[in-house]
Amino acid sequence: VASGVGAFIGGGANNTASGQGTVIGGGEGNTVSGTFGSVAGGRLNQVTGSDGFVGGGISNLVNANRGWIPGGWGATTRAHLARGAWAGEGNFSAQGDAQAGEFVLRRLTTDATATRLTADGNAPSLANTVNLPNNATFRLKLLVVAQQAAGAGTVGDCASWEANLLIRRGANAAATVLVGGTAFAGAALAAITPGTAFGAGLRDAGAAGWTLTVAADAAQGGLAVTATGEAGKTIRWVARVQSIETTA
Repeated sequence: VASGVGAFIGGGANNTASGQGTVIGGGEGNTVSGTFGSVAGGRLNQVTGSDGFVGGGISNLVNANRGWIPGGWGATTRAHLARGAWAGEGNFSAQGDAQAGEFVLRRLTTDATATRLTADGNAPSLANTVNLPNNATFRLKLLVVAQQAAGAGTVGDCASWEANLLIRRGANAAATVLVGGTAFAGAALAAITPGTAFGAGLRDAGAAGWTLTVAADAAQGGLAVTATGEAGKTIRWVARVQSIETTA
């Protein structure tokens, strides 16, 4: 059934493209209800968010706008904006309890005020930050780059951070704990203190005052990545967060 305006199904069996401009290439039992979403093939895959994509595989769910799953069996984007997820050959007992993922966060700063990085560059919410489900553990690799776009000093000055983090969440958001982490300071590793700002591992001289802070977000139930720039400088911050995820 291709019931959405401009929807298309190329083949397969028992597929439903109900959102506007949705596409299903083939496969069996796939459903696309989010506008302009698509499933290339596979079985029992769902795209409910706008502009989402599943490449194939089995029983994958993209349930937020612009989320993506390339394939595998049993992954979910957990209602996070524009994140990727993928599983291997199934899971332990529930969708998403053995998967990997990826998030891209960003923010623009124009002063030295500490500012959260989020998927859409807006204030933090459940949908645009790196949040965990209840009773979950994530091992994360964090890469951050910052570049001065305008203002005093030298336009083009830049800095980068690289950190390894372990975070867990218990029965609710308030039970979220950043277990520990390390960050590269040049060629050496240094321990991270949650909630304490640390400088860039690699940087131009003009970026010496820029810092990053990571901490558990007990309100949203995940990881808070916070950037602090410099007065008189417009700085673009972009983070890539790679995850390995399990839930109990």
